[in-house]
Amino acid sequence: MDKDLIKSDEFQHKIKFMLGLNYLTRAKLDGFNGNLYILKHIWKNTTKSTSQFHYLGWDDPSKIPYYPDADSYRGATSGSKYNKELLIPNEKMIEYDFTEAYTNIMRTYSLPSNVYLENAKFDADKIIDRMKSYDKPQPYRELSTLVFVNVYIEAIAKDDTYTAFGSHFQQYRRTLSRTLTISEIELKLIMDFYDVKHLEILETYTFRCRKGMLDDYFKIIDQLKDDEETLPFYKMLRNKIYGTIGKRELNDYEKQIFNFPMYNRAFSSMVAGVFRDRIARYEQKYVNSEYGLVLIKTDGLYFKKEVPEFEALAQRGIVKKKEHVITDDDVHR
Repeated sequence: MDKDLIKSDEFQHKIKFMLGLNYLTRAKLDGFNGNLYILKHIWKNTTKSTSQFHYLGWDDPSKIPYYPDADSYRGATSGSKYNKELLIPNEKMIEYDFTEAYTNIMRTYSLPSNVYLENAKFDADKIIDRMKSYDKPQPYRELSTLVFVNVYIEAIAKDDTYTAFGSHFQQYRRTLSRTLTISEIELKLIMDFYDVKHLEILETYTFRCRKGMLDDYFKIIDQLKDDEETLPFYKMLRNKIYGTIGKRELNDYEKQIFNFPMYNRAFSSMVAGVFRDRIARYEQKYVNSEYGLVLIKTDGLYFKKEVPEFEALAQRGIVKKKEHVITDDDVHR
């Protein structure tokens, strides 16, 4: 989006009026502070009895009882290549891009709240029982709790598990023997694609999940979707809210202006984890298929042939289908 347009007085007046923020700040809104002011507006004008937002987070990232590390927060596979012999310049490839991937998870899933269950502990047997209950479509949509685990695991990749460089499982390789701190979503992935020889749960960290904590936020920003001029600003806000909630730390200015309970890295970790799980499973399913998987770029999978499963998803509006011509950059980058 054009920076000069964003900063113009006319555009600022328009979006502040549409978002109901004229009273709150004289600062110019952008992709970084816009979400913070919207969430502050919700916090100031609602209560626990009128908005799920008040169950979202803490007023400082450092106050979260358990802070998910980088492995839990990591996004989906990005920029990975497969079947490189099929990447031929000037030939066609088909992209299936998930529409508003993270946004749809934040809109529809039960996600970790600011209720931390300190006394909820799981041993290996209980964790494995939880894993069994996830053998169904969209297993994480209605979770009542999400568990992060500090686990020592020894495992060997199953014969058909793809672990080459660029794959989701490259970080673990074919033989896994180490201590990990991950969400149970990632642990379930490992258990599905590896033969686990030894599993020792060292510690668990459990959050109560709630649905609708960003309902008021989306109700506000959705007003920008139907205006051609403000639609790019909507997309900018939508794409940054996940990172805003999962901030690692606050600077001195943020501690003064935006110190209200909205920071929750467990929330953002689950959002990333659900989509990472989805992409990883598609990678494993199609990497050696007849459809010629050639690229994964964050939200999109690229094939040389149409894939019936994704054609059906495109008809339902879950993915967008696009055709591209393979370029030299696609081949050599």
